[in-house]
Amino acid sequence: IELGPEARLHPLLVTDQRLVFSHDIGFVRYDIVSAPGRSWTIQAGSVLVEVIGTRFTVMRTESRVDVTLERGSVWVRDE
Repeated sequence: IELGPEARLHPLLVTDQRLVFSHDIGFVRYDIVSAPGRSWTIQAGSVLVEVIGTRFTVMRTESRVDVTLERGSVWVRDE
């Protein structure tokens, strides 16, 4: 995980099976290796990014969330 200069990211849940992070603001590049039985979720406001072993970036401002896929796949939804 690479944090941009003004990025804020913090864990909400960390277990052997699941990692959930709150991406509060700024630019973060995620490079996640798929691990059977372990899921990653990035919560950026109302947007959830479910990670399936991939490389992607999230840029969050007060009014917008941009997810850019570099390789692999992610599932993005707005709740």
